[in-house]
This record gives sequence, C-alpha cells and structure tokens, in this order.
Amino acid sequence: MKKICFIACLTFFSMTAQAEAPSAELVQKELQLLENSMNNRSPDKFNELLDVDTVLKVALDDLDVDENYRNGFMKGVRENKHKIITKILGLLGEYGSVKLLKVTHADDMSRGLMRLDYGDQGYGYMELHLVQRLGRVYIVDWYDYALGQEYTRSLRQIVAVSFPKPDLIGRVFDIVSNRRTISRNIVAVINLAKDRKYDELIKKYNSLGAPYKKIPIFMLLMVQTAGSMNNDDFYKQTLSDLAEFHGNNPRLGFILIDYYYYAGKYETAIKLIDNLIKEFGAEDAGMLTLKSNLLIEMDKPDRAQVLIERIIRIEPEYEDAYWRLLSLVISDKKYSHAVQVCQNLETRFGYDLNKEVMASEPAYKDFIASSEYMNWRKNNKK
Repeated sequence: MKKICFIACLTFFSMTAQAEAPSAELVQKELQLLENSMNNRSPDKFNELLDVDTVLKVALDDLDVDENYRNGFMKGVRENKHKIITKILGLLGEYGSVKLLKVTHADDMSRGLMRLDYGDQGYGYMELHLVQRLGRVYIVDWYDYALGQEYTRSLRQIVAVSFPKPDLIGRVFDIVSNRRTISRNIVAVINLAKDRKYDELIKKYNSLGAPYKKIPIFMLLMVQTAGSMNNDDFYKQTLSDLAEFHGNNPRLGFILIDYYYYAGKYETAIKLIDNLIKEFGAEDAGMLTLKSNLLIEMDKPDRAQVLIERIIRIEPEYEDAYWRLLSLVISDKKYSHAVQVCQNLETRFGYDLNKEVMASEPAYKDFIASSEYMNWRKNNKK
C-alpha cells in the first residue's frame, strides 16, 4: 500500500538569543517559501532555517559520552547538515511534491505540518518545530510520523549505537533489564543493516525474543530497515511484530496503517487514518487517498469516489485525485462523468487525452469507444 519513507541523517547550525513570541505572519511566509523551495528541489531554504546548534544541544546535552567523541560527532553533523534536506529531496524524486498543511502557534513555539508525497512510494508527514529570534525563524526540531519520534531522538540513538556503552544504549533505547546483552545484540543487528548483510540480519532478528520486540525504538528501526530491503516478507514480519507488541501506541498509528492493510483489517486501518486526520486538525489529500484505497479494497467504490471528489475540492491542484476519479467512473461506466474529468485534466494540467493516448490504458477501451467520449473529442478538436 505505502512504504514508510524514513528520514534519518546528521546535521547542525548556531544561535544563542532567546526565543520570541512567534509572528504568525512571518512563520507562515517562511514555511510557504520552504514549501516552494522544496517543490523546486532546492535545499537552500531548509538549510537557511535549520538551527543545527539547538538541535545538537537538545540531542546531546545529557548524554554521557567521551568529549572527543562528542566534539567529533558535532563537527561531522555541522559539516554534513546539507545532507538532511538532500536526502528528503532525493526521496521526492522527479514527480513528488511537498504541501504545507497547517501552521499552529503556542507560547514561543510554532509548528508547521507538511506532507511529503513520494509518488509510488507513498507519503511522509513531518511537523516542523520553529522558533523566532531577532526577527528570524529557525527550525529547531521536527516530528517524523514515519518514526513516531522527533529528529533529535533519532540523533540520540545514532550516538548511542556509534558509542556503544551498555548504560548509554540502555538509557536511550529504554532497556529496563539485562542491558549489557540486549545492547550488544542491538548493536550487532544495526551493524548488519549498515553493512547490508541482510540474510544474516534476518537470521539474527529471528533469534531474538520478546524482550527485544518490546523495545519500541528497536522495532521501529527493524521496520525501517525491512522497508529499505525490498523484502516484503520480512517487512510484513516486522510490521506484525510491531503491531503485536506496540499496537496500542498512538505515536505509531501512521506506521501501523501498513500492517492492517496487509493483514486485511481495513476497518482498523481506516480508524487509524481518521485518528491521524483528527490529530492533524485538517483533512489532506494524502490521508484521504489512503482511506479511498482501503474502501476500494473493501469493494465500496461509491464511498471511495465521495472521498476522491472531496480531495479535489480540498486540493484542486492534486492531480493524482483526478486520475483516480477517472478510473472509478470509467469502471462504473459513468462515461459522461468521465468526460468531465478528462476536461479537467486537459484544462488544469495541460493533457491532450486523444484516442491514441487513452488507448495505451486497456481499462479505458470501452470508454473511448463510447458515444460520450467520441462526441467530446469531435466537438473539442485541438
């Protein structure tokens, strides 16, 4: 249904002034510029806004690591901060897009919810945490819905694994007992993933019992790793384990949609989507598209069509919704409606849906032979 796109890299910047009460107008403006920049595949705006020093401070301040290691880690992150946005833009590919969905303000913090549309690879959502200092806006962290945690927590985990010390790993990964053995095995599994020794990794994972699967961070890393391996069986296995041990964790709702889809538990998946929409405080094309996919699997095309038409009303520039609607109305032989959708595709997105183009899709065969389509083309020759 959708693969989870994981964003984990290293980075950092600097600022010491106290945060100010946010200017809603300035934050909105900067986030819209960021949206435009990312859609143009430019890293510049993100790098301009990212306050690396604050991110590092939050991530590392209370971690007991060697000073030389700490300084080296921070230096490496600062020097490679551009790789964060580069990775995200790479996942978007040629046809992906970024959409700013909502901006909220509280005390000295603003939050901007963004959807990352990865095309065939599904969706990602990130909630940027922003502060304002001396009339400028800075990104100081973000919550990644594909991980159920903030970026600073991901950095803490990278430090813990890179500087393997049982007490440190135990603390960062919330290991409550047998820290030395469990920490050693977690590091071994992560190293196998890093070296892409996937057969050994699967064997090692399968040798680990419930104490490991009860550690949410470890299971999230396993799901993320399995998703990047192009091994559907292992991906489904790790999702199943995540659901068994952490299915009631509301922070993991976005990730578990995949599990309930593969398990055929469509109603449960829809409930998770509805919960996320409520949490977002706004409907968006991504969540509604996932919900419409589930309704189609449940053989409820009429309800799916209602959702897709709602997507078009909410985000009229969301091209994918028009193609989905076209497929549904053609399947239901609503050819007059299909002609209207084709007209929208031509007018809004610049297509020429002539017979030769439409014939390339077998599902359109009966439609292009219909009187509705032929009369439309006859009366609208380009």
